[in-house]
Amino acid sequence: FIKMVDIFQFTNRYTTTKEINVFAENKEMQNACLKFIARDASKIPKFERVFSLYCGLQPNKTIREYCQEHNMKREGIDIKNFIIYGILNKFLRRLHKYPLNCTLPSSLSDSEGILPNITALIEEKHSYDKICCSLN
Repeated sequence: FIKMVDIFQFTNRYTTTKEINVFAENKEMQNACLKFIARDASKIPKFERVFSLYCGLQPNKTIREYCQEHNMKREGIDIKNFIIYGILNKFLRRLHKYPLNCTLPSSLSDSEGILPNITALIEEKHSYDKICCSLN
């Protein structure tokens, strides 16, 4: 099967879901994860460490900040696969950012006529990703 996931970017933020409990108890899922996220098949990381890394993800930190703090590369973990495995198994979810509609200063020029489009999208409560895709 094929499943679409958001593009991986180091500026994304992730948090665990309640499904992390299933992951904690399911040995088959744990073994599959360790193989999937290992940068080198001969150096599989320890589950306890991987689990603590998943549980340590914080909504206020980007993946870049998290990787810098935890040096996952040194631990032999492929960060992209680490995130993808969590998303595909529904124990991780991406946090999206939503802009606030603030009044723009009258001095701000809109020579390209973009502001009405952005304002409409903000009022409809779209994430930054949706707004960027809508505006090309």
